[in-house]
Amino acid sequence: HTNEKTAYDLTLEGGTPIPPFQQGYLKSYIRTAKARFGDQVFDIFAGSANQTELEENIVAAYDKVKRQIERQEAKVMRVQEASGLNFEETKTTTSTTTKTTTTR
Repeated sequence: HTNEKTAYDLTLEGGTPIPPFQQGYLKSYIRTAKARFGDQVFDIFAGSANQTELEENIVAAYDKVKRQIERQEAKVMRVQEASGLNFEETKTTTSTTTKTTTTR
């Protein structure tokens, strides 16, 4: 038995559905992920024995963060599209910035 409580089909006054992700969530998530990556790189520099190990560890950390960001972007898009809500979010990936608007 868990104490987890889940609510479905929540609406604002007037019947408008509450968006599962608030405006700016994705931007905040990406900013936090990049900051954590900076912390990881600092730790990698402090603990690497040689240049090759340093480079390999930084690339591995970058790839991991990039995958996490891409998964979260896809999740937010899927949830928003499935909910039928209108939203606009700026997607900031590692090399591009695009503005995505979804309307249902």
